[in-house]
Amino acid sequence: MLDQILNVVIAFRWFFVLVAVILIWEWLVSYIRQRNYREWLEKQKTLNDLIHNLRPDEFEDYVGNLFRKLGYKVTVIGGIHQSDGGFDIKAEKDGQKYYIQVKKYNLHHPVRVQQIREFYGALKADHPDSKGIFVTTSFFTSGFIHSAESFAKKVGIELIDGKRLVEKINLANSSLPEMSDKGQ
Repeated sequence: MLDQILNVVIAFRWFFVLVAVILIWEWLVSYIRQRNYREWLEKQKTLNDLIHNLRPDEFEDYVGNLFRKLGYKVTVIGGIHQSDGGFDIKAEKDGQKYYIQVKKYNLHHPVRVQQIREFYGALKADHPDSKGIFVTTSFFTSGFIHSAESFAKKVGIELIDGKRLVEKINLANSSLPEMSDKGQ
């Protein structure tokens, strides 16, 4: 019986070698993918930590610089000591004016529909020909009724949540801005 098993193993040795090579290859590919994903995730975490460690006024400057790098002419008009009328950043690109509201929230604090309504009301009252962009480090409430996302879509407000913010930062190939660029 042992001789028969040995003869089968010898006859199929190339098959077993091939299976072993395939298994090792699969493990190696899986290991490399996991390592690359962990490295990417670490970079995202570092970026996330950077954003969340900024003070609110520093975050407004950061977002202003981000839009500047994306080709907008930007003036940061918000800040803790200024009456900004509900707007933190004034921007212009291709002849279109934008007013941007920035909210630096933790990941468990969503932007609710009421905040989008207030922003929209201030935008239409003070700057009816301008477009609005609402940026947060968190997320917007969603759903069919009373959601920030559905209201914003209905009235044409662009929403940029934490995930889209990271995408825009990566798009702009941004780094921590100089805080002295305010108002340029």
